[in-house]
Amino acid sequence: MLKRKKFRRDTSMEISQTTFVSLSGPFQNPVTLSCFIIRIVSCFAFIRHEKQYAFRRCPAPPLFSGFVQSPEVQTNMKSIPDIEAHRNIDCLCAGIIVADHICAPIATLPAAGELVTSDAFLLNIGGCAANTAVDLQKIGVKVAIAGRVGQDLFGQFILESLQKSGIDTSSIKRTSRADTSQTMIVNVQNEDRRFIHGFGANAFFKGGDIPSETLARSRILYLGGYLLMPALDQEDAIRIFKAARQLGVITVLDVAIPEPGHYLPQLEHILEHTDVFLPNTAEAELILGESRPIVQARKFQELGAETVVITCGNNGCVLVDSEIQIEVGVYPVSFLDGSGCGDAFDAGYIYGILQGFSPEECTRWGSVLGASCVRSIGTTNGVFTYDQASDFMKEHPLPIKTLKP
Repeated sequence: MLKRKKFRRDTSMEISQTTFVSLSGPFQNPVTLSCFIIRIVSCFAFIRHEKQYAFRRCPAPPLFSGFVQSPEVQTNMKSIPDIEAHRNIDCLCAGIIVADHICAPIATLPAAGELVTSDAFLLNIGGCAANTAVDLQKIGVKVAIAGRVGQDLFGQFILESLQKSGIDTSSIKRTSRADTSQTMIVNVQNEDRRFIHGFGANAFFKGGDIPSETLARSRILYLGGYLLMPALDQEDAIRIFKAARQLGVITVLDVAIPEPGHYLPQLEHILEHTDVFLPNTAEAELILGESRPIVQARKFQELGAETVVITCGNNGCVLVDSEIQIEVGVYPVSFLDGSGCGDAFDAGYIYGILQGFSPEECTRWGSVLGASCVRSIGTTNGVFTYDQASDFMKEHPLPIKTLKP
């Protein structure tokens, strides 16, 4: 019997009891009294919100039930009054937010000066944080997003699209320093996508853009597009992940790499604070200089990541953690556009974590959302809803093979 993966808590920093209002003598100070009243009102507001959230299909298990906790951490957690009662965000998606310009697959790339036609063009939200947030919302997960957009029409389009999907956008900052990030995605028949990207407002995203209050209300922190945000260096990312783990928040990391470079030094320390690392095999090869997915996963795990999943496109994925190593196949679907399929996989895997699923079941959910994404043009349009994904998995088995260490 395979053991269920248990995410390790980061105990390098203690949770200070002074972070929360002490209930001993709260009326000795007017400021303390005000804070106490605000906290009580917030609790009632949260309870009312939870009752109204009727479409939530599968309530997530208590966050700390899956963690291996030291006696010291358990003592600290007991000192915090009703910490779980304040967690009304399943996943906080932070990182790159983009306006995508996508063409339907063309027969060949045009030569210099040549004009070719495409059957359709699409303006869509994009970027790891935005795509993953929308995909999670589709399967009934409560999501907030943190990032930056410009004060332009594309920024407004992104905000309105995310809000229409039911995503909390209060942590998105609009900046006048740059336009909204944009990507041109060129699809060519029987070939992988081609990207032309502008950093835009994402170039100014940093750790301080993630509100500590929003982080404290989250169960999972997903940081997507790391290495594609120049202002977010490794030291800053480590501070975010340490703060998250200190609060009992699971940390999930994905990367986006624009071109060949020396990336390992920017990753080797943040992985020590990462519960789940989700690169694709092309990105892993650029980082490690190693092309074999299972070896890539093992090396990243040796660098400190608790669980590593390497996605391999139409070759499935591999997963390595401290207990198991598995090779996962793919679901049968018709391919049209691969844009956003990695982010859809991330969303499905995160859903599995929230439900307390085994690593195998997490990869099933990741694989089914990733597969559904490629059936349509755009990063999120084809992604399954909860019911669609459940029905599809019942009809189609997913091959999973256990590997020897």
